[in-house]
Amino acid sequence: MTKQNHTVATHADPERIPLPPRITPFTVAGLYIIPAVLWIIFSDYFVDLLIDDPQKQFVVAMAKGLAFVTFSGLLIFYLVSVSHRQLLRATREARNRGEILRNITENCTAAYFRAIYTNDGKFELIDASSGYLRLTNAVPLRSLTSLEAAMACYHQEDRHRLIDTLRAASLSLVPLDLEARLLIEPGIARWFRIQAAPLKLDDGSIRWDGVLLDIDARLRLDAQRRVAMALHERVRDRLEALLEAAIALQRARDEKEVIATTANGLVNAGWNAVVVSTLDAELRVINESIAGAEQQAILPKIRARTPVTRKADFILNSNDTDKPRRAILNYTEDNQPNWRHADSITIPLRDNDSGIAGLIDIAQPADGARPNEDDIRFLETFADLAAGTIQRLRLIQRQHEAERRRHESERRLALHIRETPLAYVESDLEHVITYFNPAAEKLFGWKAAEVVGKATWHLLIPEYEFERVKQEVDAQAIGPDPFRVTNNNITRDGQEITCVWYNTPLVDDNGVIIGLSCMGDDITAQREYERKIKQALATQRLLTTELDHRVKNALGSLLNLIDFSTQSHTTVDSFAKSIRTRVDALSKIHAVLSASSWQSVELRELITLMIPPDSPGKLSARGPETHIAP
Repeated sequence: MTKQNHTVATHADPERIPLPPRITPFTVAGLYIIPAVLWIIFSDYFVDLLIDDPQKQFVVAMAKGLAFVTFSGLLIFYLVSVSHRQLLRATREARNRGEILRNITENCTAAYFRAIYTNDGKFELIDASSGYLRLTNAVPLRSLTSLEAAMACYHQEDRHRLIDTLRAASLSLVPLDLEARLLIEPGIARWFRIQAAPLKLDDGSIRWDGVLLDIDARLRLDAQRRVAMALHERVRDRLEALLEAAIALQRARDEKEVIATTANGLVNAGWNAVVVSTLDAELRVINESIAGAEQQAILPKIRARTPVTRKADFILNSNDTDKPRRAILNYTEDNQPNWRHADSITIPLRDNDSGIAGLIDIAQPADGARPNEDDIRFLETFADLAAGTIQRLRLIQRQHEAERRRHESERRLALHIRETPLAYVESDLEHVITYFNPAAEKLFGWKAAEVVGKATWHLLIPEYEFERVKQEVDAQAIGPDPFRVTNNNITRDGQEITCVWYNTPLVDDNGVIIGLSCMGDDITAQREYERKIKQALATQRLLTTELDHRVKNALGSLLNLIDFSTQSHTTVDSFAKSIRTRVDALSKIHAVLSASSWQSVELRELITLMIPPDSPGKLSARGPETHIAP
């Protein structure tokens, strides 16, 4: 707005202060009539009283008349002069006020106008500010037109309402206050507030004094505020519904209930056609829940996006968090478009490993309005909560499965320990027995109730073995690695047995050794069998040595027979016959020795068997009976 110098009346400038009129009927009465009457009455009285000469009385009367005329003239001149100054001051003040008013109307946002509405329905603009003339293109004092023609500058939708209101206000003389659109340019309208006061003139016409206030920006702001408030209320309602769904998610017992609660919660939050699904590592659907619309109406649209597209959008570009938002929020703020049929929202359910646990697919919002940043942010937050709940339930399921397997493993281990034929003994760091299985009861003769928590290794190890075994165990039981110890043990009836013990240190969750588990195998019979095997092997070695010796002797004897036969025979036939005879004799001797179990035999018998059958009379055996050992 252009600044202009305006004169403002203050008490420091008395010429510009509007003063009340000084010349009034009472002023004239006080300044002229009353003194004149008093002069006429009392002047004659004093003249008659003081002067007796008629001639002098005449002169005094003439002087009195002249003085009265002079005084009256001066008084009238003074009164006219004062009235003239007041008229000039009032004219100047009116001019100043008019200038101030015109400056105000020309420089303020309101446009001033004054119009006459006649009895015959004519409308004449008699005064207006330049702003009003510029806005309405009206020409004051040029034409007297109909009310309809005068309202042609207003929007067509507001003309009839404005005309009807103006006519009704002219009849009732009620001030006019309404809002209408004024056509600034062809096709461009702005909202104005029209405020005018009626005044009925003597001829029955109505004079309207009013202003036009530009309220277009305010109305636009109000409209934007209403839109913002509507969005705020929508976001608030959706947030409240999502919070209720979040509370319900915490009560979900399995994955199917989680996705069903998620889908129903989104529908309650103002979304429609919702599909919530959980996926495996290959993006195959495991479970699926549909809410807000029939399945046949949703799935074709959702299935149009293949798993490959989902993988490309949410795994290969997992850091591009603005990608789905750009597809949804890429609109101008002026037209505020509604949700398009081709639009959709896909929010991934991410786990802590940046993988995809599932998807939330939304085909359309229930109110048909596009989402804003808050809507998308709340959806993503709710999706993270649902994904966290799914991950928590999966973790609990894995924990339950691990617990079940652990119990099964413990049950099998306990069954194995109870049913194993090997003795199983557990003890603490003080060597106090804490477990004694049935095989140990059978081996040592003690019942578990008699030894568990009451007895130590002294009950099972002989006194002479205890220190050696204790030192060997303590030296090896310094870590989690198993080790083996072989020692003698003692049973309840005092019998000593030999056992090999397979020992494993028992540790707590912090890796601290808290005891020892020992699995013992009775090798007493094995040791006895090994002793007998060693003895049999020794006997076998002795027999092998003896056999070797005897074979050598037999071969030596055979060689001697060959040498002897070579000396006494010249032909091959005789030599072969001699050898055969002597070998046969040795065979008979061997048979005699075998028959006697290689004990002593009579010497004569052996010599007789050695005499060849073809040498009768050449050799004879005689002498005392003698027995020899082989």
